Amino acid sequence: MNRLHYCLVSLFAVVTLFACSNDPEVTPPTIPLGSTDVKIWAGKDTSISINDTAVSAITLNSSNTDVATIKLEGRKIQIHAVKEGVTTVLLNAPGNRQGALTVRIIGIGGGTGWRRVDRNDKFPLVISVQAADAAFAEKLKTQLADEILGKVTDGPAALIFTGTDSGTFVEGRGSKMIREGNYTFRNLTLTLNPGATQELYTLVPQNLTTFKMVRDRTEEFKAANPDKGIELVKVETYWGKINTPG
Repeated sequence: MNRLHYCLVSLFAVVTLFACSNDPEVTPPTIPLGSTDVKIWAGKDTSISINDTAVSAITLNSSNTDVATIKLEGRKIQIHAVKEGVTTVLLNAPGNRQGALTVRIIGIGGGTGWRRVDRNDKFPLVISVQAADAAFAEKLKTQLADEILGKVTDGPAALIFTGTDSGTFVEGRGSKMIREGNYTFRNLTLTLNPGATQELYTLVPQNLTTFKMVRDRTEEFKAANPDKGIELVKVETYWGKINTPG
């Protein structure tokens, strides 16, 4: 009897051990989000909703704090994109609840090439000139258009930036280099330094692969033509990532 009892106990222990070793792994309950993969331009803001009102005491941990600032406000994850790059945001809450969010920040650098795409109706070249001297205003508008568009036979204008938020740039037309220099890109403001004169542009993203580049040249032309009653000189060009249909 004792021997039988011993065998049964041993057999039960083996079966129990086998069953435990084959139990499926328990997946921690997730924290549902409005999106788990976000693409956003550097300099822009966005937010992601937490879709479970019951979950509380959530903590966030970002893998790359240099490219974006992440904070929790109520039921939303607030994101401010700083510069080009990727970060993974991990969420944790009591009850072993977890979640993850990938944030991909788009910039102009990293060796990416951009070409002018404002030769069509979708992204038109816009040159605004307002001056008391109407004849001068029309002449200046034509002059600026000729400078920007160049000859059709020269090929499309292109820009290539190295670095993420600062570095060097090269501007070309077709296979010909036009100029080069240094640049910075922060908070949707692009500063080009091709020489002694600094150029400031505001970038207005149109989508993930196209942006409008706005340059206000009012003060420059006012100083050069103080008697023309200049009120506004502004140029808006559109640029698309190379290989992007324009």
